[in-house]
Amino acid sequence: MAVAGHVEAALRIIEAFDCDIGCMFLDAQLAGQSAAIVADRPRSKDIPFVPVSGYEPETLRHPGFDGAHLPKPLNAAAPEAVRNDIACTL
Repeated sequence: MAVAGHVEAALRIIEAFDCDIGCMFLDAQLAGQSAAIVADRPRSKDIPFVPVSGYEPETLRHPGFDGAHLPKPLNAAAPEAVRNDIACTL
């Protein structure tokens, strides 16, 4: 597992570990910067990813996050609800 707080760090992680990435969660914004360029990498490598955002789906479509996403904040106190959200997203 790896965590990146910035676009550049996320891109480095994907390049370094792409053959070992089974799935990833990607916040639509990393340190105030759109993560759309990061989303292009897993798409090009057929790595499934789940967008995570506090934005509404209509707002996410423009930067390239089509489809369902996990809403923020994630409810760590209710892991079953998070699992159900993930299942609906994939």
